[in-house]
Amino acid sequence: MKFRIRNPGRMIAMAAGVALLAAPVFAANKDILIAPTGTTYEVWELRERTFLGDSTSGSSVLRYAVIELDSRHEGVVNGTDDGALDTQPRLALDPSTNEPVLVWSRWDGSHQKIAYSRYSGTQWSSPRIITFGPGDHWLPRIGAARDGEYLFWVSKGDHYMYAPLNLSTGALISSARRIKPSYAHGRDKGPAPMREPGYTIQGGSDAPIITRKSSKSKKSQLWAVASGRDCRAQVVVVPSDDVQSLSIFSFHNGTIHLRTRLPVPTPIPDGYGDQAARTFLRSLCR
Repeated sequence: MKFRIRNPGRMIAMAAGVALLAAPVFAANKDILIAPTGTTYEVWELRERTFLGDSTSGSSVLRYAVIELDSRHEGVVNGTDDGALDTQPRLALDPSTNEPVLVWSRWDGSHQKIAYSRYSGTQWSSPRIITFGPGDHWLPRIGAARDGEYLFWVSKGDHYMYAPLNLSTGALISSARRIKPSYAHGRDKGPAPMREPGYTIQGGSDAPIITRKSSKSKKSQLWAVASGRDCRAQVVVVPSDDVQSLSIFSFHNGTIHLRTRLPVPTPIPDGYGDQAARTFLRSLCR
C-alpha cells in the first residue's frame, strides 16, 4: 500500500529534533440538508493547516450536527478521524427511508476516491469507497429525480463523471461515463451559443455574496447538480477549463442535452453554480 506524505515540513522538522506545536485546524466545506420532518443535518470538515501553510493537504475529520426544534447533537462521522484526508462532503435524502446519506472525497491509501455513509438515527455508518479507477476523485454531487438517482464527481482534474446510484446502499449500478462540456449527446449538435442569462439568479430576492477565490476553488463553486423528486429531469452545470463559461445540461436517465452556455461573472458570487442549476431546473420542470 502506498502512503502520501501530506506534511513534509513537519516531517523534516521532527527529524531535526524540533519541537512543534499542534497544527491549527479550520472548518470548511459545510453542507446542509433540511429533511421534510424539519430536522436539519449539517456536515463539515475540520482541516489541519499544515506546517507549510498548505490548506489542500494534511489530515481532516468530518463533523456533523443534527438540529431539532429544541435540541442539537454534534459528533464525528464514523471512520473519518483516522488521519486520512476527508473533504468536500455532500448530503442527500434517501426517499425510501427519509434518512440522510453522505458522500465525500476520501483518501484510500493511494488516491482520493468517493466515499459513502448513511445516518441511522444515532450515528453515521463506517465509510465505504464507492468509486474506483485511476487518479483522484473529487467534488461529489448527488442528483435524485423521479426517474433515478445518480452520483456525479470530478476525475483527473477536468473529467466530469456520472454513474447511476442506489442511494439506499451506495452501490453504483453501472460503470461511470464522462460529461463533455464541449458537445452534447442526442439531438443537439455542437455547443450551444453563449448568451447572457435572461433571468435573475435567485429571482432577485437575495444579493449574492461576493468573495475572492483561488483558481482552484472556482470550479468547485461552479460545478453543480440540481434535481427534485417532482421532476423527471436534472440539471448539470459544468465550468469550462478556463472557468470563463458554464455549460448547462439537462440530464434524464443518462441522456444529456446541452441547453445553453453562460458567461461566468467576475468576481464569482458564492454558490453561483448551484443557483444557476436551481434556476434552470425550475424552468425545465414547469
